[in-house]
Amino acid sequence: MIKRAKNRNAILLGLSMLAAAVLPQSAVRVHAESQNQNAVQSQTAGSIELQLPQEAAGAQISLYQVALLSNDGYTTCGSFEGCGFEIADLNDNIAAQEAAKQLAAYAKTNETEGQEKTAGEDGLIRFEDLAPALYLTAQTGGEEKAEIQPALIPVPHMVDGTEVYSAVISPKYSIPGGAVIVNKTDENGNALGQAYFVLQSKVYSDSGIPEGVQTGSDERGSFYWKEFKADLVTNDRGQLTVSDLPMGDYRFIEVKSPAGYVLSSKLQEFTVSEAGTVKEISGVYLPESGAVQELTVVNNRTMLLINKVDEEGKPVNGAKLAIRNADGSAIRNAAGKEMYSFTTTGQPYEIKGLPAGEYTVRELEAPDGYKTAQDVRVTLSDAEGAVNEVTMVDERQEEGKTSLTVTKSVVDLNEKYLYVQNSIFYVALFEDKERTQRVTDVKALHFQDSFRESVTFDDLDTGKTYYVGETDEAGTYLTSGYVEGCVFEADFPRGYEVTPGQKQSQNTLEFRNIFHDIPHNYYYNGEITVTKKVMKGDELFDSKEIYYAAVFEDRELTQIHGDVITLDMDGASELSVTVPVQIRADGDPEVTYYIAETDRDGHVLSSSETAFEISIDHPSVTLSAEQNTADVTITNTYPDRTDTPGAPNTPGGTSSGGSGGNGGTPVRTGDTAPLMLYLILMILSGTAVIAVFLRRRRER
Repeated sequence: MIKRAKNRNAILLGLSMLAAAVLPQSAVRVHAESQNQNAVQSQTAGSIELQLPQEAAGAQISLYQVALLSNDGYTTCGSFEGCGFEIADLNDNIAAQEAAKQLAAYAKTNETEGQEKTAGEDGLIRFEDLAPALYLTAQTGGEEKAEIQPALIPVPHMVDGTEVYSAVISPKYSIPGGAVIVNKTDENGNALGQAYFVLQSKVYSDSGIPEGVQTGSDERGSFYWKEFKADLVTNDRGQLTVSDLPMGDYRFIEVKSPAGYVLSSKLQEFTVSEAGTVKEISGVYLPESGAVQELTVVNNRTMLLINKVDEEGKPVNGAKLAIRNADGSAIRNAAGKEMYSFTTTGQPYEIKGLPAGEYTVRELEAPDGYKTAQDVRVTLSDAEGAVNEVTMVDERQEEGKTSLTVTKSVVDLNEKYLYVQNSIFYVALFEDKERTQRVTDVKALHFQDSFRESVTFDDLDTGKTYYVGETDEAGTYLTSGYVEGCVFEADFPRGYEVTPGQKQSQNTLEFRNIFHDIPHNYYYNGEITVTKKVMKGDELFDSKEIYYAAVFEDRELTQIHGDVITLDMDGASELSVTVPVQIRADGDPEVTYYIAETDRDGHVLSSSETAFEISIDHPSVTLSAEQNTADVTITNTYPDRTDTPGAPNTPGGTSSGGSGGNGGTPVRTGDTAPLMLYLILMILSGTAVIAVFLRRRRER
């Protein structure tokens, strides 16, 4: 039972203390004019208004009388008699909140009946004609709309010595979030991992829409799409899930498809209108409770069409072809078996699921009566709607004649491929094992930034044995040779004797040069992937600017390796460009490159020269033959609460219009005068905001 007060004044003092504990000042508004003490004491009925968010519409709240108030004090009533609740324990907000939770649990356990009301679309609930008492508000339904904490409310309560019977409070609440599961599959329903998504939310705004975002309007007004969560990746089961989503409209955008699949451009829109949770069972995401949105996103496999025709454009059957890497090496599976080899049938051959990139179509064996065709390069795109098709032509062979393709590669003593900057070697066919009687012209193998080259000898006699030999330019057979004083050996792992047949099953031969020392213009191949990221404050920002960067060979950033890198954002917030680099093989086994932001002419830029802050996660990278790749991210961060400037014909960026501009004369990233003006305007605008804030405080 609640302790009783001895007289009215003591009760009023207790009300003041109780109100201070259970009704924080920030959560109470008095709905009464100042009244004299006698007038207030003559009032016998009060009201409680609960203000909830609109999202809580449909939530049910019950009002319980915990204890009646009289001149003798508080007395627990109804189901709460004997509950053991002590008003003396309510000495602070924490104690009051804990007491409200315990009393709400007590009411639920004892099935206490209260006055139940439902929050309308405005989120308001009002209880009227309330006798002086201590009341409890507790949620009794609609938890999927909002979870509302119980509260203890005395009627009346004291404010500045005045007994007040009406109050408006805003109970603490939380809005349960929704959940979504994305299932990523191919066209056959197989799960796909490593698909990357961005989740955006639809934001309605009457006060202006940020630049550089996609906008629209509907019956609710103007809106724009704002990034809600990025770097979402499907797992090995082809799933990803996002929980605790506020009510609203969303969409998923696929930003990177799994290797070998076409990027889906379909926007996956959905609405969260109810709470829901997700559970994981044996690695699979499943709905657990409430309403969980489930989306299926399908990626079609990439497709490459290969046509094999003769000189008249007619289909050729029986040609054995293979799709290989750009350098001509075989594409192998995890077991080491060569993939993507096939025999033509007269119809275009389809290869599906090949990752985007550069490839070589190689004829392994020509059909009877045809010469072996030269390799054909092809670029495979995974863009939606891209047409990936290549045609290889076979020339007819004279009766009784055939051809032989000889391929040579260059390696070091560890059998690592060596890229040759610019060298010419020679090869010929002989009719004797000693390779003294040459029977063909000398053919040149011109290596230019490559490690493997091929030549084809035509009009050879079918069934005749030939002997392949490396020669000098005059055709003299060589067992070894020199390049810049470095010795190499001609090595024929499978022999140098070949008998071409009409079916051409043996009409290829490969050999290699093994270098003991490495010539100056030989190198290992390396790659540096430079990623440009544009930020506005702490968020990624879509930009239409063109930025520039360069890879330098020296720490002082004076010697550019290759060309200046052009980074045309074209409305994106991130862009990656892979730059081939050389790892010298004739000296230090490691080479260091330096990366910097530049203007279009390769002049290095610093943050003091631009309208954005420049940061580089790896300003230098060291490569070797064993570790020949590196990733570098250059981040340009524009100030928050400002429009991202353009930069036409200036260092650091070139405006191409659109979201990157500010609608007027842009602040240029190499012009200090406009930049100073820009900063001054920022300071003045900040001062104005502070002045307005102070003025409003005085008016309160």
